[in-house]
Amino acid sequence: MSSSDAEAQSLNPRGGSNQAYSLDQQGVEIESGSEIWKSSFLENSPGLTISQCFYTKAGNKAVETLFLSYDEVDEKSKRLAAGLGQIVDPLSHRNNLKNESDENFNVRHKPKIGIMSSNRPEFFMTCLACIQQNYVLVPISSKFYSTMQYIISKCELSLIIAEKASDVERLLSGMKGDCEDRRKAGISGEMPKIAGLKNIIIINAEDITGQIHDMASKSDVTLHIFDDILSKGRKILENRSKPLPVKVNPDDVYIICFTSGTTGLPKGVQITHRGIIMSISAAATIIQNRMPKLLMRGSEKKMHEDMRILHPTTFFGPPIMLQAMKNNAENPSNSRERILSLLLYSHKSGRCGNLLQRIAAKFIDFIFLRLFRLGFGDRIRMISTGSTTLHADTLSFARYLFGCPIIQGYGQTEATSLISMTWPDDDISSDHVGGPAPCCIVKLEDVPEYGMRAANGIGQLLVKGPSITPGYYDEDRLTRELFTEDGFLRTGDIATIDQNDGTIRIVERLKDLFKIATGRYVPPFYYEQYFSSCPIVSEIIIEGRKTERHLCAIVVPKTDQAADFILRELIRFEMADVSRGEDDPKVRAIVLLHQPLLKFEGLLTETRKVKRLAVRQMFEKQIDHAYERQLPAVIDNL
Repeated sequence: MSSSDAEAQSLNPRGGSNQAYSLDQQGVEIESGSEIWKSSFLENSPGLTISQCFYTKAGNKAVETLFLSYDEVDEKSKRLAAGLGQIVDPLSHRNNLKNESDENFNVRHKPKIGIMSSNRPEFFMTCLACIQQNYVLVPISSKFYSTMQYIISKCELSLIIAEKASDVERLLSGMKGDCEDRRKAGISGEMPKIAGLKNIIIINAEDITGQIHDMASKSDVTLHIFDDILSKGRKILENRSKPLPVKVNPDDVYIICFTSGTTGLPKGVQITHRGIIMSISAAATIIQNRMPKLLMRGSEKKMHEDMRILHPTTFFGPPIMLQAMKNNAENPSNSRERILSLLLYSHKSGRCGNLLQRIAAKFIDFIFLRLFRLGFGDRIRMISTGSTTLHADTLSFARYLFGCPIIQGYGQTEATSLISMTWPDDDISSDHVGGPAPCCIVKLEDVPEYGMRAANGIGQLLVKGPSITPGYYDEDRLTRELFTEDGFLRTGDIATIDQNDGTIRIVERLKDLFKIATGRYVPPFYYEQYFSSCPIVSEIIIEGRKTERHLCAIVVPKTDQAADFILRELIRFEMADVSRGEDDPKVRAIVLLHQPLLKFEGLLTETRKVKRLAVRQMFEKQIDHAYERQLPAVIDNL
């Protein structure tokens, strides 16, 4: 076994849990000159499955209650597991094999349960129930029919748990090849049908109509009520003297999580119990004494109301939320945003203003900062953000606003979400995503087609460790392409690793880089981050041509009241104001869209990531026109 293999598998702790660590060194080389980096402190794997961790917590916190106690969730998940077993096992291949440790019993043979639901207690109960029965969970979004149909077909799902009646109706319509979304959009042509579906469990049973029952009967699908499954499971457990006889191992696949599919069909990432436990353990190791008492995952809908009620200590939110706060502070439209604006002024004046400005800043802080923080429950001790890099100015403002550490995480589905994260006590840096997490090691790989060499400190980021996926479901060729010969996962991200402190800076997605006439490779996302701070820009995509020296911006403006030529000039002026540098290529061509990108079919994934190839194809003529005339190509509808 090589040194990198040993480090990736054992990850022995370096010092005791109370050891102090210097911010000067967040990542270290395994050996001098090896160019393979690990976290400055590491943690042993608990070697448990997810359900074992939950039951350990349940045993310690049986009396801790919010809306549902640990005991209640434990009991209901066991009932659900027993009830699901009555539906699933007779249909599965499990009974045809003597032992689940049989080498032929791989993830293809295991029963798989689809679930279409938002974050709610029933979702989590389903997760625990599937773990207890060693079923594989397959989350499905109903947003795009083609993706939904592909996942159901790929995983050969015969049972799906659906939240709403509209989800059930969508599934049953799909079995006939009928897609309402395409009809409304005026898109004709045959759609692939949903096949093999035999059972649907509905969570919100009160929404089911007689029409849906008729559709299910005609499609030979049995409808079940979630609460009825719990009742059946309770009776089964009451008549059973022994617990469920299913063994779950740390390396068993827990979930197949499909990627967003920015470059084609979604890929099913297999995630194991060990992968999830190692990622959580690594994050807990870095956070250490800041472990949260009450977690909250944020969305804009009713977020402030929930936070005032729950008073969370830790908040998980996307960078776009913090960016929106800063944008609103710069362009206030209501009283709350005017307070933000005052705080933004205070933040800037407190750092670089004269004496009177600094005194005013302290006064504003005293009056308004506490008022603002009360809106978030007044107990926020840590904010965690990820998915995209946070702009340095936004990060600085957010730190001042909340007065707590803001942790930036970097990862991807194939790495069970976590590759690196900044340390809580690092409240100065803003241009990196921390050193490697304790669950993995990292290094750079040459990208010769772009002239990048790992020896020069830039290349494709590679990662290895027990948190990494075993591969894509039923995609052997793509799995082979995912890994290097020595077992490192190719992240597809261009990155640099600071040779002094081991911190990682993400430059761009490899597949998104494009070349312009000057011979320079342009990372579009990096420019989009800067230009998104323009007050009249709602959405922006940066494009380019090999034959052009300048960039083209596809812009959705925040206002459609001004004439297009005025909007064009305003956007150019604002973009010039936030230009990154004299040597950087400038935006000279602009395509104006008077509808959000979401209105154009096929441009965004379900997670709202941009499908750049689809954008280039859809707006090719408009981009060419904008380059030729250097006038805005205006698109109201396609």
